[in-house]
Amino acid sequence: MFAQQVSEQRVCAFIFLCALLLTPLSFSPCVGGKMAVLKELYSKLSMQQSIVFVEQRGAADSVSEMMNRGGYEVSCLHSDIKGPERDSVMQRFRDSESRVLITTNVLARGVDVPSVAVVINFDLPIMHGIRGQKAQQADYTTFVHRIGRTGRAERAGTAINLVESDEDASLVNAIDHYFTTNAAGAGAGAGAGAG
Repeated sequence: MFAQQVSEQRVCAFIFLCALLLTPLSFSPCVGGKMAVLKELYSKLSMQQSIVFVEQRGAADSVSEMMNRGGYEVSCLHSDIKGPERDSVMQRFRDSESRVLITTNVLARGVDVPSVAVVINFDLPIMHGIRGQKAQQADYTTFVHRIGRTGRAERAGTAINLVESDEDASLVNAIDHYFTTNAAGAGAGAGAGAG
């Protein structure tokens, strides 16, 4: 298992290589929360184009603002950004004028930008609206679609999941178990959404 417990003061970056099968590579504990880890990743790595997924619109705005204030030029895209502004954000990203895009699941499906080399799940995808469910459940379909934004056109890609809490660790364990169990028989996307 990935982790039995994760201190709330630490964040682990759990890294997957995107290939035919998901292969967990490593995790590294970091102090300072997810924002500190995100800034550290961008300060130490010479990243090509990347997409950072968050779960909610407000989080996309907050992460974008904090990254821009920290000296990192990023773009933001979510469902409140409409029409010409959305088209402009996407065109700048496609043209590599913006190398980092902070977004919600609005970009998880149907958008192909072949130059995306890294996807970061700042927030892991979860199922919404499951009646009577107390614990969060991983959204396997959205996970596949998110990490599918990298490694396009037979290129290598990397997906990084930021894990900050025991709940995040449980989600990563569930994702790892789901794809380990299902990848051998029918492929990584088969039966996605089942729990």
